[in-house]
Parts: sequence; structure tokens; C-alpha cells
Amino acid sequence: TASPRALEHNHRLSTLEETALGVISGNIVRGDMEEFARIAGLKFILNLVLNEYNEPVFVTAGDPVEAHRFGCEAAARVMAVEVAETADIVIVSPGGAPKDNTVYQAQKSVKNALRAVRQGGVIIVAAECREGFGDPVFERWINESASPEDLVRRSKKEFVLGGHKGLFIAQALDKARIFWVSDMEYEEVRHMFFKPFRSLQEAINSALSTAGDRAVIKVIPWGGITVPYALEPVQRR
Repeated sequence: TASPRALEHNHRLSTLEETALGVISGNIVRGDMEEFARIAGLKFILNLVLNEYNEPVFVTAGDPVEAHRFGCEAAARVMAVEVAETADIVIVSPGGAPKDNTVYQAQKSVKNALRAVRQGGVIIVAAECREGFGDPVFERWINESASPEDLVRRSKKEFVLGGHKGLFIAQALDKARIFWVSDMEYEEVRHMFFKPFRSLQEAINSALSTAGDRAVIKVIPWGGITVPYALEPVQRR
């Protein structure tokens, strides 16, 4: 079992710009995990690839590195989606309960949606979040920050698990505005520097009011497991 210190170190690596979801070669997060596995003497893994209904669609087993790479190829066929151009507005759902029970879990869909939205665009997240933030450290960091920049500065001084979710939020806001459709109190949502809504239609109307009639919109119903790969933007006429 990994120590809390080892887990915290690995999560800290995931916040660096050198990492990228779906890229294995040269990924420092994956490299750290494989180094840890070698030191621990791991010899065998058994991994499943699940679909949006949590049904197994692929099984890989064997050498911790080779079997993992084989599984990644299968996972890409299930989860990776090529998009011809980035969108002005991306509407995303984490995929329902339990993925949208807390902000801690629901924000994972934001990371995937960022891959499909243009710089300065809008991500509309539909997530119930009946249990609120989902982590006391994460909630405290959010409530103690006056701006996204505060979260970035704090993470550089005292990186801790839970607080790292605040850093991810700050990094996301550097690319897009985030509209949050949930059951949370509006003030809680504003503390995250998101724009709160109760109705998905209200959020869409608000986004369209600034994006205009020619806005490109993409919808990701299973945001927690869908990984968009944007190609070069096409020229609009």
C-alpha cells in the first residue's frame, strides 16, 4: 500500500503542464507510478476497461507495463473521441450518480471538457452535487481563496490532497468560463469562481447571449470517461 506521502507526490506531478491525459510516453505521472511498482516488486496486474454503464468491455492481465499499455489501446477505442474543431460552448455531464454526487468527483468532467472548448469559451456542467464539495480540505481551500490566483499560489507553498482540486479549478478557469448547474447554494458555487444556475436551459441561454447565433456547441453526456482529442480548428465561413 502506498504511503500518504507517496500518493501526495504523485498527485502533485499531475498538476504540472508536462502531463497530458492519454499520453503515456514521457508522462511523469505514469513514470512515477511505474518506478514505485518496480520498487515494490509488482509482477502482475489485472485491469478492466468499463463502458458508461460500468460494464466490463475489455480485460488485460500480465506484466504491469505491457498489460497496461495494451489496456490503454483498448480504452482509447472506447473513450477517446476526435473532434474536428473546438467549441464555443461545451455542455457536459459527469454521467450521473455517483459521479455527480460531489464537486470533488464532478470536476473530473471539466478536465475532459477543456479538451473540446476554445480558449475563452464556456463549459456548462450539469451535476447535482447533493453532497456538496465532497472533501473538507478542498472546501476549506475554496472558502479561503479570494481569487483563482490564490489557489495557485497556495498550492505552490503547501500542496496537499484535496487542495489540489482547487488548483485544477484555477487552471480550468484560465481557459474557459464555467457555468455550474446544480442543487448547491449559489454562494457556494460563486466561491469556486463559477457562475451558478438551477436550470440547464438558463445556463445555455446565458452562454448563447455572449457567444452569438453562430456558436459551435458540443455535448458530452458521459464527461467522466469521454476524452476528446481536438484536431486543428477549421476555418469558418
